[in-house]
Amino acid sequence: MTFFCNSAPRFDSKQLQVELDSMTEEEKQQCARDIYGKEKTHVKESPAFNRDALHQLEEKINHVEEKEAFEMAQLICPEYVNSVEFRLMFLRSEQFDIPKAANKIVKYWNRKVVLFGPDRAFRKIRIEDFENEQDQEVLNQVGIRALPGLDEGGRGMVMTIRAYWPRTPGSGNSMVRLLWYMLHAALENEEAQKNGIVGLGVNTLSVNAYSSYTGKISRWIRR
Repeated sequence: MTFFCNSAPRFDSKQLQVELDSMTEEEKQQCARDIYGKEKTHVKESPAFNRDALHQLEEKINHVEEKEAFEMAQLICPEYVNSVEFRLMFLRSEQFDIPKAANKIVKYWNRKVVLFGPDRAFRKIRIEDFENEQDQEVLNQVGIRALPGLDEGGRGMVMTIRAYWPRTPGSGNSMVRLLWYMLHAALENEEAQKNGIVGLGVNTLSVNAYSSYTGKISRWIRR
């Protein structure tokens, strides 16, 4: 997920030009992709191509080890875990790299069980699932929200406002649960699955404090 913060250091035109002149062509292209959503050429999908990819994905998942949570999902919510829509989301996230998508699905279920517990993990998470006191505090603070629509690059958008993040001890897991929910909301759009999500950060605290906390949450999500 590409992330922008409006409290990043400010540059005048001369400083910006110096920065640009010091960058390689690949770094300039990467900046353009990050800002404008100009990413690699998408895999060309078709019904036949997707069917073949889904078949290969099923075979590759069967060879992934330590997939206890995934196997539990197969028993409890097979219509969800085996749905075309759900699996295509992972294939698109890895540009139809079958082994990477298979591993990501298994890790997804492992992490979801840790985050939400077995009572809630094996179905689509709902807003009503944020029921305990810390979850409610995080939800009501409106510190993370999926924005409607897409940006000009066809990406989903998630807004974070650091001033509204709770500061109570132990609120980190609640923040990750809410971020998980909001990312899923953004990824319900097929174009966002293909083009990615951009995070828009509004910070009224120090850049270092914001980056540190955001980094911790990002690392937790990526495990």
